[in-house]
Amino acid sequence: MNMRKSPTLLALTAALIFSLACTCSLPGFLPGRPTPTPRPTLPSEPPTPRPTVSDAGSTPTPGPALDPATAPLRTIGDPYAPHLGNSGYDVQSYRLEFTLDPPARLLRAAVTIEALSTFSSLDEVWLDFIGFDLQSVQMDGQELPYTRAEDKLGVTLPRPIPSGQPFTLTFRYTGTPEQRRSPYIPFAPALGMLFSPSNDVFVASEPDGARFLFPCNDHPRDKAAYVFDLTVPPNTLAAANGKRTLAAEPVYGGLRFVWEHPQPLATSMVTIVVGNYTLIESTSPAGVPIRSYIFPELEDTFRRESATSGEMLDWMSEKFGDYPFDEFGYATIRGLNASLETQTLILMEEQMLSEEVMSHEMAHMWFGDWVSPASWGEIWRNEGFATYFSQVWMVKDDPEDLQAVMDAYQEAVQSNPASYPLNNPPPGEMFGMNSYLKGALLVHDLRKTLGDEDFYAGLRLYFERYGGGSASDAQFQEVMEEVSGQDLDAFFARWFSP
Repeated sequence: MNMRKSPTLLALTAALIFSLACTCSLPGFLPGRPTPTPRPTLPSEPPTPRPTVSDAGSTPTPGPALDPATAPLRTIGDPYAPHLGNSGYDVQSYRLEFTLDPPARLLRAAVTIEALSTFSSLDEVWLDFIGFDLQSVQMDGQELPYTRAEDKLGVTLPRPIPSGQPFTLTFRYTGTPEQRRSPYIPFAPALGMLFSPSNDVFVASEPDGARFLFPCNDHPRDKAAYVFDLTVPPNTLAAANGKRTLAAEPVYGGLRFVWEHPQPLATSMVTIVVGNYTLIESTSPAGVPIRSYIFPELEDTFRRESATSGEMLDWMSEKFGDYPFDEFGYATIRGLNASLETQTLILMEEQMLSEEVMSHEMAHMWFGDWVSPASWGEIWRNEGFATYFSQVWMVKDDPEDLQAVMDAYQEAVQSNPASYPLNNPPPGEMFGMNSYLKGALLVHDLRKTLGDEDFYAGLRLYFERYGGGSASDAQFQEVMEEVSGQDLDAFFARWFSP
């Protein structure tokens, strides 16, 4: 018998989700790719010569507050996280060639980045990169000088690159990924590439973990296409974002897998899983391929809890617009203490396998993945919408049951009042209760204020306009005002106040 959960149980389960889960939630020149978020054209800053040094420090602080006026290339301009991301270029594609030795916790890597200059005369490139023994940086086969400081990698180019011109950099490195707790995810032991005691491997990147694995422009404003070329031990499976194009090719000492993701993908949503998995495949009623990588001992639980995933995916497509990627699926992991909306391949902590968590993460394929926040301070749009639509799904949009859940959320928020604005949480509260429950309450109130017709029309226009890129709170508000004809200044001012 398929019994619907009571609203009270739904509310309590959702409260557990936000306390445990980091469920926040891009290829050569892509046709129809949205114009990158504009960045100020500032003069480049000559690099200060330094010897190559290893990254140091393990204190979980957000990082140095880089001043765009004095270090214009070493920040993308997010005032909430100025230490993340860089300017002067727009990445078009990443090719990640990884050979993994899980028992030894070792990685051998070659990373190729194709990018476009966005400065009139780009003579140096800064990237986010932490750890590893960097062996070489090359452009057109030429070795380039580089410097490492403050979790950044600076590369001096052999010649200035005019705006709009492409260039390619290749990095080779080896070592064990550095383990450091993120200031934004206090409940997770670390981000980046993580190894379990049973030698399973997974990559958790949101919000600042990609830089612990590969040189990158680590901010959602710069999305790109990806190719993952993975060599792993025998008798294991490897999966990543996108679509598998090569499976289990025997190579010396292991197996090679290739995954390709041609749609825009933020560094924060990059994932890889390697381990003893069972591959479970299905198709949604509308025809979207679903492939999931599940620990064998969890197969029965997964099949039970994911039985409605195809129907759920098509339901969300009707609400928000077509599912924007080629395939969808889940992968079980252990040791993160969170589940994560990694694009097209959701990471599910083994003790969190439930339809409710799965629906929350699925909603992120639109809210957070297809359209990402232009600033990490605006994470409520990711978490609030995912929390809300998970509950809409679970109660089958029954108004009375949904209101009961919202009433429980309201009581929880009032009993634990935040002293900070919803759209500017402290780093350690980025994935706190406010982002989830108060965010969901805002969404519910917006739906009631606009009415269903304008509410859903606004969401579909939002994804049509900004899909594949990032958007700000102001841009979201503009879309909802455009569709509804209402002035929403007072509405958002009220909800954003502490």
